[in-house]
Amino acid sequence: MRILLDENMPPGFRHHFPGLDVRSTQFMGWLGRHNGDLVRLGRDTFSVMITKDKTIERDERPTPEDVGIIILVPEDQGVRALTLLVLQILEVLQTIQRGQVKWMPPEADTGYTKALQ
Repeated sequence: MRILLDENMPPGFRHHFPGLDVRSTQFMGWLGRHNGDLVRLGRDTFSVMITKDKTIERDERPTPEDVGIIILVPEDQGVRALTLLVLQILEVLQTIQRGQVKWMPPEADTGYTKALQ
């Protein structure tokens, strides 16, 4: 599984996922790209994108061809708060499908996708 870390994620966060191919937008040369561009660029290269951007689900409306998106809503903006979500992220990575959006922690889900159905 290949995972893309959005530019709002610390690049070193990739080290919390041993055995997985995790790349940052910086590494890919995609800094400054809009979310829609990242979702489309990632289609052929990545399975999942991890971001802290809470508007991506509403703004991009992912399709089944797009990467799965995990939106992190940590208790604070520090790296430690992100690391507390790693076990939950690893569980979600086992089941997330292309085009799906998952919130971490799950109770942070705004319900936007459910409202569209």
